Amino acid sequence: PYAFAHRRHLLGGNNDVSWSNTGGAGCNQLYWGTGGSGPDAWYAWPPAGYAPEEALVSWWQLSSDVDFPDGFVLTVRNLSTGSDLSVTVQDLGSEWNLTDGMYTLGFSPSGATTPGSYQVTVTRSDGTPLYQYTVAFVSC
Repeated sequence: PYAFAHRRHLLGGNNDVSWSNTGGAGCNQLYWGTGGSGPDAWYAWPPAGYAPEEALVSWWQLSSDVDFPDGFVLTVRNLSTGSDLSVTVQDLGSEWNLTDGMYTLGFSPSGATTPGSYQVTVTRSDGTPLYQYTVAFVSC
């Protein structure tokens, strides 16, 4: 779960970040609240669109400026096969509300591979769509 907080610092858009490396190690410095106007209404990791195969991590996230409703349903569909993957979901609420005021879902789709294209959908319990995006992992 700690990776969610670190990702949100970098993706949230309200902080300036400087990067450096020393030989084989990299580091960054986060300057709290010094960046732009803040995050978009929602953002995800891996992000929508094309992503390098290295972005295929075991836990994905979706962060939103509004709380996810009770009974929401999150699916990850393999667009090549048309089948839904088995997904473990953690609703972190605003537990990781360190810098961006966002609510976060952590989710782990079982069987995602690269290359591959996946559609992530979050709906209300009645089927009304809330969020939908597609990520395609590619070899660089």
